Amino acid sequence: MSGNRAPERYFYHSFPRRPQSEGNGHGLAVLEMIRDFGLLMTPEIARWQYSHADGSRPRVQSMVQRRISFTELAPHELPGHARDFGPFALEFEIDALKRLGAIPVAYVPQSAADAGGLGGTLVNHVIDAMRLTDRMSQLVDILRKAPPEASRVPITIPTNDGPVLFDLDIQEARETLRALGYKLAPPEQQASFLEGGLNYYYPADGRRNEALLYYRQREWRIAGNIAINNQEMMRRLSDTMIARLLALDIDFFGRELPPRNEVISNVSLHNEPPQRLVDWCWVFQEFGGRRALQWARRVMVPEAALDDARRILSGLAEPPPLVALESFAANPDFAATS
Repeated sequence: MSGNRAPERYFYHSFPRRPQSEGNGHGLAVLEMIRDFGLLMTPEIARWQYSHADGSRPRVQSMVQRRISFTELAPHELPGHARDFGPFALEFEIDALKRLGAIPVAYVPQSAADAGGLGGTLVNHVIDAMRLTDRMSQLVDILRKAPPEASRVPITIPTNDGPVLFDLDIQEARETLRALGYKLAPPEQQASFLEGGLNYYYPADGRRNEALLYYRQREWRIAGNIAINNQEMMRRLSDTMIARLLALDIDFFGRELPPRNEVISNVSLHNEPPQRLVDWCWVFQEFGGRRALQWARRVMVPEAALDDARRILSGLAEPPPLVALESFAANPDFAATS
């Protein structure tokens, strides 16, 4: 860089967040899995709440989010970021992430004083809209399967406090649904899109309620099972990948998700029992004829891991350039232009 030109900025996917031992073995194992399988979309539960005017117990709804996260940084900022998020990183240009369907995260504040305030209310109402359109979709299906001779049909609506039974006139219900959905997208499609959109809301205070901790990340995400030009981006994990992830970090990937007795609002997860976290993961393997790792501009690793990382990348056709993380702190000009 020279003169007053603004520094280049890129997006970084850093790892490993949870090193299992001293040295670079964990990060190298993750890099090898990215080469072999693609970028892992891991699940996390985002909990949203807001208070009621009458002072009753705050309303809480939980959403499982599956996402790959990228942080926008100037290259010389990467060493500082690596201290919290891992010393290995993939660097992406903004146009590459746009092509892959990445979207900026909307950080929503949740105040402990009022149990969510406006932000929590906003997200809870979006969740309600998702659940409403999903109920409409299920009712359409129930009415379609009703026996021709039947005039009424019972339906059960699940709630956090238990199921509630309703008895509906079939013809009236069909006409009501036809009126509500007239000239609109089908309700199952609306529910799916709303659920996907909820992947991009995140509490501004982060997991540990540290002020603006996550807001500072300038995070973009690829989230949900998206498709671009009718090409699905995500795949379920193979048995081989599941086994390698459990061998890498069984405490993380083997833990129960969702936690037992927690009610999850995702409409795509109806009646799903608790499973292992790894069972909820998806993987982004390739797009446009290019493997996930080939979309990266560069790969950054600790200098001591360069030889091993070079061997890993040699197994990939046209691998991205490999750069030592220490070079970024020592020479910002090199970091932006190499």
